[in-house]
Amino acid sequence: MKICGECETSGRRLAVTITGLDRSGCALVCEGHDMVPEGDMALWIGAIGPLAAIAMQKDATHANASFREPLDPRILDHFAQG
Repeated sequence: MKICGECETSGRRLAVTITGLDRSGCALVCEGHDMVPEGDMALWIGAIGPLAAIAMQKDATHANASFREPLDPRILDHFAQG
């Protein structure tokens, strides 16, 4: 499942593609700009957010995000139905 989202980090708002969504985190694909999120950030999954998360850069276009609080199962159900 791929979900369009946004993150805000270091004073910038970036478009991201979210994959691998689960209660504890997700993977982010960040193409089309010169910054991949790292450290504290606010994440919007579709229109849901902001969610507090911590990002760790994997490479030039990918990062993993861990949520500060586990996602409510209803959020996962919403996107699983999408």
